Amino acid sequence: MKHSLALFILVSLFLVIDGILFFTYKKNIEKNFRNEIEIAFWKIEAKSSDLLSSLLHRYMQQKKQIRKKHREVLKQIESSHTDPLEIDLQPLYKRINKGLTPPPYNIYITDKNLIIKNTTYKKDLGFDLSFAQMIFDQHYKENIIGVSTPLLEKSSKNFISYSDSYYRFDGDPKRGILQLSYTYYDTSAKLHELWQLIKKEDMIQTVKAYTKLKDGFVIDIKLSDFQAYKPKLAEILAKEKEGRTIEELIKQKGFKKIENEESIYYFFSATSPMDPSMSILYHVEFSKAKLKKELFSLYKMAVSATLLGLLILYTLIRLFQKEQRLAWQDLFIQSSMHQLKTPLTLIRINNEMLQMECPHNPYSKNIEAGIKTLQNSFEDMHFFFKNEQEYKPERLSLKELLKERIAYFDAIAKAYEKRVQCHCEDDTTIEISKEELIRLIDNNLSNAIKYALPSSTVEISLKGNTLSFKTRSSAIKEKKRIFEKYYREDNAQGGHGLGLYIVATIAKKHNIKIDINSNEEFTVFSYTFTQKGKE
Repeated sequence: MKHSLALFILVSLFLVIDGILFFTYKKNIEKNFRNEIEIAFWKIEAKSSDLLSSLLHRYMQQKKQIRKKHREVLKQIESSHTDPLEIDLQPLYKRINKGLTPPPYNIYITDKNLIIKNTTYKKDLGFDLSFAQMIFDQHYKENIIGVSTPLLEKSSKNFISYSDSYYRFDGDPKRGILQLSYTYYDTSAKLHELWQLIKKEDMIQTVKAYTKLKDGFVIDIKLSDFQAYKPKLAEILAKEKEGRTIEELIKQKGFKKIENEESIYYFFSATSPMDPSMSILYHVEFSKAKLKKELFSLYKMAVSATLLGLLILYTLIRLFQKEQRLAWQDLFIQSSMHQLKTPLTLIRINNEMLQMECPHNPYSKNIEAGIKTLQNSFEDMHFFFKNEQEYKPERLSLKELLKERIAYFDAIAKAYEKRVQCHCEDDTTIEISKEELIRLIDNNLSNAIKYALPSSTVEISLKGNTLSFKTRSSAIKEKKRIFEKYYREDNAQGGHGLGLYIVATIAKKHNIKIDINSNEEFTVFSYTFTQKGKE
């Protein structure tokens, strides 16, 4: 009886452990699956935004030349006294493409019903342009030659801009439409890179994107490879309707996530950094097949684990869970670093060019503040993954470096409508690497500006060998946890939870004493350096 009771207790214990193991690991699989989806989604968004930025840069360079070529062709066909639908376009085609390889320009001429009847691109003969009549009429009313932003042409699988204007013949000022197309051959490589990225992500079921132009016109972009074809009018109208449906779905928050038994759907919008009048609407569907497969494997593993001894396996999985969670967080940080570098450089360069042209533009000042905030986050991540042995200590003036960093954060403080005041009574010289000291100062400055109450002043003081940052802000609830890796007390403020962890790591290494005084009226972070000296 005693042996039976002991066996019952042992089996019951195993069953409890088995249940804990199963549900814990099931939750971990689901979390990891969603982490993979998140990373894949942001990779797609970053690549497509990079492609769009390159396209718009080329478009802005080329738009004036496209209009010039259009006027040249329009003048020729209107002065020929020949029906444009019958005119030989080859001489004009050779003239506008002279010296260009491969020839990027093609010519299209429609009849009064907006059907293409004469063109240098024979595949488009008979194509109906009536879906765009409202845009043509608007350009006619404004007396301009329209030039569209780059569109993905499905028959050639290239991005193309189209110019448009009505042409005059036989006394009729709107006899038909003249179009010139310009093909952006140099963007094909970026488009194929995006297709390859999507192809490698086996969880992706469907990827759709739509560009919305300033005139309200919506066009779909193929974000995955496809067989070249010429779309029919009904398909163009259907795609436009689909794009508008997504726009309505994300109208309030700019983002929508829908999940059912089979799939997870992401709907997201992004404005072009180079042309705010143009935005992209994304629709990405992720299949749950991989998740289901992994969960099925889990069921089998649970049975096997019961037979082999769940107590040992439970201990191992608990350790594995912790390592995997940290690994995913590190992977996400590294992925963020990779995705930040290129767009951050692009934004910085373009903003510098904007400031050169318009030095008093208040918007560029706000952009500069945003760039510096991103740069500070990027430097934190770079510091986090850098080899500690690379930081060589040197003798530094704390006062001078403090003034330099306050000047750097000036634009950020103004963007947050905060002020920074510095009271430096002494000039302390310490021995530490410059990069480590910058990270200590920057993270405290960044947090002080971020968490200080609106329109308040961040007070910084240097007395002897003690550096303090004082703000009017809410009381810190978890003083012991704020220096933990990835801990964020206020998730609404964003961030990766690395700033104060980096500060604590530097302080421990250099024997810097940290004191925190926080209540409902103010918060003070103080750092006392053990290495000091008067200059």
